[in-house]
Amino acid sequence: MKALYSIFIAAVAGAALLLPVSAEAAYTAYIYESGGNVVASGSGSLNLAGAVAAGGGATVAFVAPSSGLLHTGTAGAVALYNNIVGPAAFGPGPIAPASSSAGHLVGIRGVLAEFFVPVGYVSGAPLASSAVWNATTIAALGITPGTYVWTWAGDTFTVNVGVPPPGLAPASVPALSGWGLGALALLLMLIARGSVRARRR
Repeated sequence: MKALYSIFIAAVAGAALLLPVSAEAAYTAYIYESGGNVVASGSGSLNLAGAVAAGGGATVAFVAPSSGLLHTGTAGAVALYNNIVGPAAFGPGPIAPASSSAGHLVGIRGVLAEFFVPVGYVSGAPLASSAVWNATTIAALGITPGTYVWTWAGDTFTVNVGVPPPGLAPASVPALSGWGLGALALLLMLIARGSVRARRR
C-alpha cells in the first residue's frame, strides 16, 4: 500500500509539470505539505535582463533554509546569475536532499544573492520543476512559512511556504485535477463494465 501511495505522489507531482505555464515573466515556487510529505513545485519564466551571468556548475534537488537555498528539478548542469536582491534565508533548517524530483533544474541561492536555470535556457522560456521530501513536514525541515521574493532589474523569483499552488486543495491526499477526475471516472466505468460482462458469462 505504501509503495502504491509513493507512486501516486510521484504521479501527482509529475502531473503538475503538465499544467499550463503563465506567459508572464516571473517564477513562483510553492512549498507545501501533502500526504505526509513536503512538496516544492514551481512554474513561470525568467527574464534574465539585469541579472549578471556568474558561470555554471552542476547540482541536485535539495533545500537549505538557513542559507536561503531551494533547488528543484532533475539533477544536471546549470547557469548561474547574480546581482539580485532578496532574503538570505527562509528558516533555520540545515540542508535536506530531496527524495525525488522532476522537471527543469531551477533554484534560488539567497545567501549568495543568485539564482540558476538550466544550461542553454533562453530568457523568457517556460519553466516547470518539482521536488518531494518524503515522510516529513515543513516544520521538521526548518522552513518558516511566508512569502520570500528575490528581484533584479528584469524579473522576480518568489517562494511561497505553507500554501499549495492555486487550484490545488491543501489535503492529506493531493486533489486530482479535472482531467485526473475524468480519467478516474473512465477507469471506474471500464471496471464496472468488465464486471458486468464477467457475470453474464
